[in-house]
Amino acid sequence: MGDNMKEEGGGDTDQTPPTPQISPKAQLIQENFKNLSGVERFFFKYASSFVAVNATACGVMSNNLFRRTLKVRKSYLLSLVPAVAVPLLLSGVYYEMLITRSLFEDCAHETPVSTLLMSSYIGGCVGGLGSFVLGAVINLPSVLNKPQAQKGTSMMQEMISFGKPMFMRMKYFILFQAGASIFITYTQMNTMKKALRMSPLPETETLPE
Repeated sequence: MGDNMKEEGGGDTDQTPPTPQISPKAQLIQENFKNLSGVERFFFKYASSFVAVNATACGVMSNNLFRRTLKVRKSYLLSLVPAVAVPLLLSGVYYEMLITRSLFEDCAHETPVSTLLMSSYIGGCVGGLGSFVLGAVINLPSVLNKPQAQKGTSMMQEMISFGKPMFMRMKYFILFQAGASIFITYTQMNTMKKALRMSPLPETETLPE
């Protein structure tokens, strides 16, 4: 009985966790990626950086627009740091995780429309609209302390009244953010399609007669 228990215990220790399966397309992409041109590989790897830089530019523009309209002169660097850092980090991380890695690991090739919609959301909402709202939140205390602010109005009402005309001035740049993100994703998708066409898939290989 003791020997049986030892054998059962030894069998448990020999068990290893299953390894994740990689699809043939993903394996082919990873093998052929190094055979692409240097420009294609560079653009694919650093696409999230381009999206993050665009979001940072939108954050800086939004912060400067609010400060210029509200005539704020103090604490420029203090307001500039979050306006730069937050869009940079959020847009870069989201794009890298949801778009670039999904394309490289063959998780997004079957749903290109969904991938492009996700890309437009990251560029337009996270990088564009999110940067605009962040600029409003950063400079909102200056709005509330202005002597010409109407009495009895809520914080949200003051934010909307001051932010609406500035949003109209920023809306085209926010749309540009979404369009630029879609273009970057579309270029990445074409790069992955080129990697797939470089050699046949393992399943389609034919044996010599």
